[in-house]
Amino acid sequence: MLMNQEEPKSNPDVILRELKNNFRVIDILIELKDFKKFCDTVGYPRSYGRLFGNFLNEKLLEHYISTILLDFSVNDRFIDIAASHSHYAEYIHKKGIESYKQDLIFPKGITVSRDSDVPLIGGSAANLPFRDNYFTRMTLHCSIEHFEYVDDINYINEASRVLQPKSKICILPLYFGEEYHIVTDPKIFEKEKNEIRFEENVPIYFKKGFGNRHCRVYSVSEFKNRLADDKIWQVEIFHVLNLNDIGKELYCEFAALFIKK
Repeated sequence: MLMNQEEPKSNPDVILRELKNNFRVIDILIELKDFKKFCDTVGYPRSYGRLFGNFLNEKLLEHYISTILLDFSVNDRFIDIAASHSHYAEYIHKKGIESYKQDLIFPKGITVSRDSDVPLIGGSAANLPFRDNYFTRMTLHCSIEHFEYVDDINYINEASRVLQPKSKICILPLYFGEEYHIVTDPKIFEKEKNEIRFEENVPIYFKKGFGNRHCRVYSVSEFKNRLADDKIWQVEIFHVLNLNDIGKELYCEFAALFIKK
């Protein structure tokens, strides 16, 4: 149901209370010196900074948090889901870890490219060309909210297939609202409305200048029902307390760590 208005405001205290009622919520403070060291040594090409401009600091923060929460070892097998132009998989590869990156924009199947130090996995994240229990680590940076219709559910089902027991997924940032809804940029909607796969009976709000055609904003209950099956996953929510100390225009307030049982 398309609603030609801006999305409603949510009370962050209500959301946090609901999260704590449903999950283990861990407050974290980003160590500024450690984060700066990460930024100085991550080794991304300058083109990556030009691509993201003012949002580069947010991207680096997401990658830094993923690195901490996933606690990599050289025995891991890692895939960055919906990686697009990210160089995070290359960064993990340089640690001696078998790494891949997946996205719809890559050629279907498993390919190599002069532009990537790791293999590219094209096609849907819900249909990965790997055997059961192959991977041990997985990330989604600024991506699951863009998975249209029931693609987020299809993805998490596929993740449960290709991940070994005790393996981990880091999903961040997470967008929560008191009401489960979808946000779209009205200009993009007008051009692509026949292609966007919206869910039925879910409120859809316009956000001018947003720049995206589909952003899923979970209610806590919808997040739990769609993704966090407690028969399969142990889920922890991490709440970043000092975003304002790190920089401006940062929005990675919540991250989720999924551990396969």
